[in-house]
Amino acid sequence: IFVGIHAFNHDQPLLLITVSGYDFAFQGMLTWEPTLSTSLGDFYAPAGAPSSPNAPVLTFTDAVTDNIDVRKSNAEWPIIWGFPRQDLLIITTNESTLREVMTRLSLQTSAAQ
Repeated sequence: IFVGIHAFNHDQPLLLITVSGYDFAFQGMLTWEPTLSTSLGDFYAPAGAPSSPNAPVLTFTDAVTDNIDVRKSNAEWPIIWGFPRQDLLIITTNESTLREVMTRLSLQTSAAQ
């Protein structure tokens, strides 16, 4: 697990999680969606949001960002998550951070080849 902050348009939290079972991880994320705001707590809370115990139940929709299938929450508490590869899960708060992580991962992969 990598926990980080992307300094873009205020600080944007991100989690990178390696997974060994994509099917289980994907199903787990779908199950976790309604309580993500409570589980991720103040680290992911937008400015002025209620504290974690009073965090809203999130609803998610399917979307595509840079050819990656992602799930995006409602706008008042933004969370976006997706699997750019079957062994990697990204959870962040905006598409710009997701794109930056993908750019850096692709540069890392290119340099290793």
